[in-house]
Amino acid sequence: MKRRGVLLALALALAGSAAAGATYHLDAVNGSDTAGDGSAAAPWQSLAKVFTVIAGGDTVVLATGNYGPFQQVATAAGGWDLFDDWVTFTEAPGADAKFESVRIAYTGVRPSYPVLEGFFDAYLRFEGIHILDGVSCSYARHWALVGCLIERVGPWTGSVDNIEKTAVSFREGTDILIAGCEITNTGTGLAGCGHDVRLLNNHIHHGTHDGIRVTGFWNSLIEGNRIHSFDDGVSDAEANWSRHCDLIHVFIPGPAPEGWQNHNVVFRNNVLYDTEAQIVQFNNYYASPIRNELITFENNVFGPSHANMFNNADPTDGLIFRNNTVVVLDQPRPFGRWTLDNYTLRISGASTGVQVYNNLLGSGGPSTGAEVVIFDYNLYQIAPSSPPAGVDGSRAFGRFTLVGVDPMFVDPAAFDGELDPASPAIDFGTRLMAPTPIHAFDIAGEPRDNRPDLGAWELPGQNPDEEPVPVAYDDEKTVFVDDFADGHYNDVDPWLDGPHQQGMSWHRPDPVDFKYVVSPSGHFGGGNALIDPLGSATDVRLAWLFSDQGGDWIDYDFSFDAANSYLVLGSGVMVLAQDRDTCYWLDISRDNGRLVRFIDGVAVELARDADIELPHAGVQVYKVSVRHGEGAVTLSVDTLRDGTEDFSYTDTDPAAVARFATGGVGFHNDVVNQYHRVHYDNIRVDVLAKAAGPAQPGDCDGDGDVDLDDFVIVKQNFGRSGVGAGAAEGDLDGDGDVDLDDFVVLKQHFGT
Repeated sequence: MKRRGVLLALALALAGSAAAGATYHLDAVNGSDTAGDGSAAAPWQSLAKVFTVIAGGDTVVLATGNYGPFQQVATAAGGWDLFDDWVTFTEAPGADAKFESVRIAYTGVRPSYPVLEGFFDAYLRFEGIHILDGVSCSYARHWALVGCLIERVGPWTGSVDNIEKTAVSFREGTDILIAGCEITNTGTGLAGCGHDVRLLNNHIHHGTHDGIRVTGFWNSLIEGNRIHSFDDGVSDAEANWSRHCDLIHVFIPGPAPEGWQNHNVVFRNNVLYDTEAQIVQFNNYYASPIRNELITFENNVFGPSHANMFNNADPTDGLIFRNNTVVVLDQPRPFGRWTLDNYTLRISGASTGVQVYNNLLGSGGPSTGAEVVIFDYNLYQIAPSSPPAGVDGSRAFGRFTLVGVDPMFVDPAAFDGELDPASPAIDFGTRLMAPTPIHAFDIAGEPRDNRPDLGAWELPGQNPDEEPVPVAYDDEKTVFVDDFADGHYNDVDPWLDGPHQQGMSWHRPDPVDFKYVVSPSGHFGGGNALIDPLGSATDVRLAWLFSDQGGDWIDYDFSFDAANSYLVLGSGVMVLAQDRDTCYWLDISRDNGRLVRFIDGVAVELARDADIELPHAGVQVYKVSVRHGEGAVTLSVDTLRDGTEDFSYTDTDPAAVARFATGGVGFHNDVVNQYHRVHYDNIRVDVLAKAAGPAQPGDCDGDGDVDLDDFVIVKQNFGRSGVGAGAAEGDLDGDGDVDLDDFVVLKQHFGT
C-alpha cells in the first residue's frame, strides 16, 4: 500500500532537506536506550530517548518496527517553540517504520492575538513512515509529512464519531507540507486551516467522508493529488450518521474570526473521480457573512459524480475555473451502489469575478446573476436542453464555445485528459484574452504553447500560429451590428469592430425579472440569438431592451432576422427609441401587425398592416427605414429585404416630429403568455445621417441650436402641466410643467 519510487523521490525533492546536523538511529526491535549510542551500529530503541538529545537540524533514521505514538507538546515555559530548524524523522531504506499516531500540540494559555498563522514553531518533518491512527496538529508552524502512509484505526462508519475520523487534521499554522503521501482507510483524508499549506502529489482514497476539507486555507496550493473512492455506503434516509462524501470540500465552518475564509487557494493538476456526492463542494455556515475569495481551479481532471460534479453552492469572490478537463463517459460509471453520471458545473449566482475558460466541460456554468469576467473558449460535451442565460453580468455561451462536441479522449477511463491529435480542443484555447495569466504547464508538465489547448492536457511539440486578436479601427462608425455571439449584451463585442463598423451594446431600463436573455437558437442555424423573456401565465409581461448607441442617429436602416415561436401577441422592435416611454414600436407578432407610438408613456396605435406580421413559425427578415422630412417622420418596412416597401407610415404630428429628432433601436415585449417568445438575430443598423452635435440646453426642436423656433414651442405649451420631461413640449427643466422657468433656460442659452 505504501507508495515508493518516483513519487517518493519527487516528494522528497519538493520538501527540501534539513540543515546539516547530527544523525541518530532508532531500532524498535533490536535497539537499546541503555547500551546504544544512537549510531547506525548501536541504535537506540525509543522516541523517548531520542527526544532527550535532538536539536534543530538533526535527523532520526528509523528501522523496521512500531515506535508507538509520536507526541510533541509546546509550552509557554519552553518559549513555545519546539525546534528552531528542521528535525527529520525518516525511514531507513527498505524498512517499515510505524508510528501509532502523530500529535503536535500545545498546553497552557495560548496568545490572545489572531492565530490562524499558528503561534509556535515545530520544524518537524516525517518521511516515509506508516502512521496507523492519524496525524493531529494544532497551531504549529513549519511541519511536513513526506512519502508517508497515513490511516485511521476503524471503524469509519456506524456512528458520527466514526465517520468524522480524519487521517490528517490540523488547526491553524503556517508552512505546512503534505507531499507524496498515501492517505486511506479513514473517514476524511485531510482537513484543516492555516497559511501557506501545500498538499502535493498525494494519493487520497477509500474514505467514508471527504477527501480534502479546506476550512480556512490562505495562500495555499493543492496540486498533483489523486483523490477517489469516497463513500459511506448508506443514504441520508438510512442512517443518521450518514455524510455526503465530497472529494474537495471548500468550507467556512461557522462564526469565526475574519481570517477563517479560504483566501488565495489554487487547486491544480489534481485527478478526481468516484464519489458518492460532489467532486467539489463549496458551502458555508448558514449565518456566516464571510465569503471565500480568490479560489482557482486549473489543470484538474474530473470524472463523473453522483451529485453535482462542481458545486459552488455558496458564493466566492474571484473564482477561476480554467484548463480543466471533465471526462464525459459513454455510459454511467458504476461505483458501489451508486450510478455516477453527473457532469454539472454549478457556479453560484452570487459569486463575483468569475472566470470560466479553456475547459473541456460536461454541462452547466455560471448561474444568471453571477458577476462573470469571461465565460468562453470552452468545449461542452453535452448539448444542454436549457442553455445558460446571458443577462447583465452573466454570460451565455460565448463566441468561441464549442457545444455538443466530442473532445476525442485517447482513453477516457484513465482520467489523464490525453487528447487525440485530431481533437477540436487542440489550439482552441486563449492566452491573450485571458483576464489573468494561465499556468505555464499542463497536468503532465508539458509547457503550454502560444495557443493553449482546452483542458488539462497539452499536445506536445506543437507550434501553432499566434492567437488572433480583435482589431480596433479608428474611423467614423456608420454601421452598427450584433450577432449576439459573445453571449453578453451590456458591452461592445470587440470582434464586431471593423472599417466604419462597430458592435452594439444594450441595456435594460428596469431591474425587473422579465428580461431578455441570450441563448443558442436553432432558428438561425445555431449560435446565440436574442430571445424574449419567459413570462407569467396571468400577468402582462413587459420588457425593454435599448441600444446604447443611437443618441445622435437621425436617418437609418435597421435590419434584423426574426423567428416566431408559434403564438401571436405582443413582441417587436423599436426605432427612434429614447427610453421606455418614448419610442416607435413595430409590434410584428400581433395579428395584422401594428405601429405604436409612445410619448411620455402614452401609447397611440398609428397603423395596422398584416404585411409586417411575423409568420407563426419560421424565420422572416426585416429592414425598417427611418427618414426625416420637413415636418414629418416616415417609417417604412421591407419584410423580406427584397427592395419592396411592404409598409409605410408618415407621422406629421408636430410634437412627435419635434420629439423624435434622433433615437436608437431596441426591443419591446408586452405578452400575456408564459411561453410565447420571438427570437432575433443578425442585427444591423446603417446610419445615413447623424445629428450635428449634442443637443444644447433649450434646444426644443432638436435642430442643434437654440433660437426663436424654440421660444415658439415653449409659448405653444405654456401653462401645460403633467406632460413630463422632454424638450418637445417645452419642459426644459424637467419639472413636469411649462412655465416661466423654461423661458429662463431658453434665455440663458439663446443663440448657442
